[in-house]
Amino acid sequence: MEIIKLEKPIFKCQMDEDIFFQRLAELADVDNITESDNLIFISISRKTKPSAVLKELTDIANMWNSHLID
Repeated sequence: MEIIKLEKPIFKCQMDEDIFFQRLAELADVDNITESDNLIFISISRKTKPSAVLKELTDIANMWNSHLID
């Protein structure tokens, strides 16, 4: 299992936040999403980071002016 960290974006409203987390939950191989302070932890079921999932995560993060954290 791989855990990817994402900076938590600033949401405009509750609907904006709901859509963001819905988009994350719809990604392939996502097992769990948790939050801590200003970070979001996304558990991926594969041992390697599939490039397609990373690209989708990056695209979602960019839409909300956020980014992945190494």
